[in-house]
Amino acid sequence: MGDVVDFLRARFAGTGFNKLTSEEISAVQDFMLLWSAFEAESLHSHAGPQALVALASDLSTTGKLQGGGIDGEMGYFRQRYWQSGAQTAHALDLRLDLYKPSHQKIAYDFLNGSEKNLVGVLVGLLLVIYRLRNNMFHGPKWAYGIQGQYDNFTKASAVLKWVLSL
Repeated sequence: MGDVVDFLRARFAGTGFNKLTSEEISAVQDFMLLWSAFEAESLHSHAGPQALVALASDLSTTGKLQGGGIDGEMGYFRQRYWQSGAQTAHALDLRLDLYKPSHQKIAYDFLNGSEKNLVGVLVGLLLVIYRLRNNMFHGPKWAYGIQGQYDNFTKASAVLKWVLSL
């Protein structure tokens, strides 16, 4: 696989990391590269909730933001994090509570489907992806060896590619 992956497999031999397939590892690597490019280009190297709000607003103002293109990804995240009128256990792991209340509301309104405005939907989706990024870059995903994250990272990567293509 590569020196880094081999090192991590040896270092974290007792975790779920050793059970990851090459596709799962590639999904994590792809996400990390895409996030870095997205943050540099779309957020001027300053990621954060306010920057995500400004990005979506700017895309709308310039007429670049159109519906469609990521409906499947939006559906995936909504299903994973919101079911039967309530957040799922996976949503608790996102740690949306670390956002200030106004950003929490945007994220939850996206997840529960109550937000219909395209700008609000995109901001909510990006706030969820930002939490995935924070959990990956700051370590919580390692608590279970990054297992069970393939769909999260492939769907998040698809959204980032879509935004970068606007």
